[in-house]
Amino acid sequence: MKSTSVIWYFAVGFSMLCVLVPFVGSDHLWKPRFFRWCLIASVVSFVAGLLFEVTNILHQELGFATALMSIPLIYLMNFQLCRWVFKRRFNTEPYVTSTSSSIGAPPLDLFSSANIDGEDRKYDKDRRIMAADFVFSFAQALIPAFTALILIFLTTQNWR
Repeated sequence: MKSTSVIWYFAVGFSMLCVLVPFVGSDHLWKPRFFRWCLIASVVSFVAGLLFEVTNILHQELGFATALMSIPLIYLMNFQLCRWVFKRRFNTEPYVTSTSSSIGAPPLDLFSSANIDGEDRKYDKDRRIMAADFVFSFAQALIPAFTALILIFLTTQNWR
């Protein structure tokens, strides 16, 4: 196996790890400390993608490494944008729904103990799941995925 292949596999793995951690822990992205660490890892991934582009060490199509390595940053920016819109519209934190969620039911976070990790409770006691929570959940997951697919598609096209 060439050293270029090892670097490429490491880069792809790091990028996917940087997007999976905030995606799986999306209920914790409202916490400044967790978000900060995810943002730092995402910026490192993006900068690594830029360095791979400039040096062309991976011998990929122009823009492909940057597109792939920017997926974590795209996810975090989209999440924060959707969260900002939700908070402006409904004056509460969005709830990332699961298969056990139903409209009108209380969020599962209401039943967890407060201050378990030093952070205050995220939701008010009277908070109920809204249809907008489902829209938020789909938007925060699907918009970055489609954006990444479009970027990768555009970088792999031969425009000459």
